[in-house]
Amino acid sequence: MKKQHLIVAGAIAIALSSCNRHDGWRLEGYAPDGVKSAVIQSPTTYGGWYGVDTVEVKDGRYAFNLPRANSAIYRVDLGDRTFYVPADSTETITLTADGIRTGSAEALLFNAVDSAITAGADAKGILLALDGNYSSTAAYYATRAFTNRTLLRAVANRYKEERPSDPRTAILFAEVQKLAPQGSGTGQTQVIVADEISYYDIELMDRNGEMQKLSDVVENSPLAILAYVDFTDETTQAITRALGDAQSAGAAIYEIGFNPNQYLWADSANGLPWVCVYQSEAADKAHISQYAVGSFPTFFIFRNGEIVERLNDYTKLSETLGKHK
Repeated sequence: MKKQHLIVAGAIAIALSSCNRHDGWRLEGYAPDGVKSAVIQSPTTYGGWYGVDTVEVKDGRYAFNLPRANSAIYRVDLGDRTFYVPADSTETITLTADGIRTGSAEALLFNAVDSAITAGADAKGILLALDGNYSSTAAYYATRAFTNRTLLRAVANRYKEERPSDPRTAILFAEVQKLAPQGSGTGQTQVIVADEISYYDIELMDRNGEMQKLSDVVENSPLAILAYVDFTDETTQAITRALGDAQSAGAAIYEIGFNPNQYLWADSANGLPWVCVYQSEAADKAHISQYAVGSFPTFFIFRNGEIVERLNDYTKLSETLGKHK
């Protein structure tokens, strides 16, 4: 049976809890019915895995006590399911089965990247999910799960800058060379350029039946915001006020509204002084996976045609926007 990844939106959660300090970290969790043992594996420097420990599952639960790890990914095999666990600076990690609740920054980033891969995102979508964290363990994992030279180059260059002595840096550069086009001269890795990871254009209909392009907003304003907003949420009015403040501060806005009832959405969007388009249930939602959007609201800030920031907290929109003026 094909193994499933842990970090798929809504499938398995990484919930972190505190405990007394010790020299290592603890992984505990719940096993699917019928699973008798849990196996934890650690990555080798060349991309493989080796067994670290095996424990018995008792009453549906298991636990590992392991040495302290520095931004390592561990893999837990439970029957036909494979769980990828980032153990960066946590002391206890608990695997549950009811969706993401809390977690370290690395754990949450790992979730976003794996969700993008599972949703079928290409290299651009995975790079967007990484949100600039190309030297992270999640970035290295992405290169294991998705073979693409653009992604490899971005991660390899950042690893070289920030982790020159990390053995994974040499692995990444070796793989970049393998994927280099024939006749590429010296074969030296080039720094990734902005237009390789630019942004995906979107074209959706506004409340007047006119098609509106994201590129028309982004390319005609030095500062722009792409906003994914659920118009059924109780925070919609507060989000609208936050977007209004952002527009007053000079940002152009392209808002994608979600609502199962188009007429209710159109009524809510009436009079908004920016581009507001509708995402129907029937319409293609490729841009959701391309931008690795897993929750609402989600905002992308553009500066001179490039994505410079991603955030989900609308209360921090003005503050974040101010950093890029």
